[in-house]
Amino acid sequence: MLSWTVTFLVIALIAALLGFGGIASTATAIAKILFIVFLVLFLASLVTGAIRRSAEQRCRCQGADVMKGIFLVGVFRLLAGVAALAWPAITYTKTEKVADLGPVHLTKESEKRIPLPPLVDGVAVAAGVAMVVAGSRGGA
Repeated sequence: MLSWTVTFLVIALIAALLGFGGIASTATAIAKILFIVFLVLFLASLVTGAIRRSAEQRCRCQGADVMKGIFLVGVFRLLAGVAALAWPAITYTKTEKVADLGPVHLTKESEKRIPLPPLVDGVAVAAGVAMVVAGSRGGA
């Protein structure tokens, strides 16, 4: 999955250098989507692996399970903060109908942005790092 992300990113860079803006923006959007899918699958595998391991070791020590949970939540918060820093705004396209004259349909597409404040992203990264450190120290 990650190799496809890098492939589309390279395609986007080459297309941008050659002046194909439409291809570059499409390849960039595909690379972003694939990267997000990769992160979701990675986090899902981390969580399921932790659940499986904690179920096997439940009888040994209950405190270590709590610290593993803190560690995993910290990893998720850290990755979410880094992703938010990488993409400072969520962009989407809104299509509006302007006129409908028989067989002719006029629409207008406008790009909307939802900004993500960098301070919130930085706090998420810092909290994620603190949780990862606390979870790794307490579980040892």
